[in-house]
Amino acid sequence: MIDSSNFKKGDCIVFKNAPMTIVDVSFSTPTARGSGVIVKTKLKNLLTGQLLNESLRTGERYPEVDLEHHPCSYMFADASGWHFMDSESFEQFSFGADELGEAVHYLVDGVEGLKVTIIDGRAVGIALPNTVELEVVECDPAVRGGTATAVTKSAKLEPSRAIAAASVPRIAACKRSAPALVTRCETSSGCKPAACNASST
Repeated sequence: MIDSSNFKKGDCIVFKNAPMTIVDVSFSTPTARGSGVIVKTKLKNLLTGQLLNESLRTGERYPEVDLEHHPCSYMFADASGWHFMDSESFEQFSFGADELGEAVHYLVDGVEGLKVTIIDGRAVGIALPNTVELEVVECDPAVRGGTATAVTKSAKLEPSRAIAAASVPRIAACKRSAPALVTRCETSSGCKPAACNASST
C-alpha cells in the first residue's frame, strides 16, 4: 500500500479498480484552519490511456499495481502499429501511435534497452532506454560567427522526417547523415527529441 502523502511521479496504484500511473503530483495546503493537505494528482489509466485529475487527502492508502518488466525487442512498424517481441516469453504484441505517443520517434532498427510493462499478462506500455542513437537527416545552416559550444541549431532526426526540431549543440559537427546520441526523458510518456551531441566530424 502507498500512502498518498508519499506519492511521486511514476508510482503505480490501483484507483477506482483500475491500474493507474501517477503522471504528476503536487501538495496543497488549504487556507482554512483545520483543513488537511490536498494531494493533486494527474493519473493515467495503464489499460486505456485515459487521463484523470483527482484531488485526494493525505493519509489515504492505495494498493500498488503488480507490474512486470520484461526486456523486449522492436520488430517493425506497419499500418496497424508498432510491433515488438517479449525477449523472455517470445510473445509478440503491438501498440498504436496513440498508445506510444512521441516514443515512436525513438523506435529504430536495432534499438536496445527496451522493456515492456505487463499487467495480468497483458502488455500495457514500452519503457525506452535513456539514450538512443539516431541519424541526423536534416540540419539548419551554420550560423556565421557561432561556435560549436555556444550556439545551437535545429535538426530533424530519423525515423520521422516530420518530428519537432531538436536542439543540437556542437554546430560544426552537425551534418546531414551524422549519427547523434540523443538524450531523452526517463519515462516513455511525453518523450520528445532533446539535446544531442553529434558524433561525426
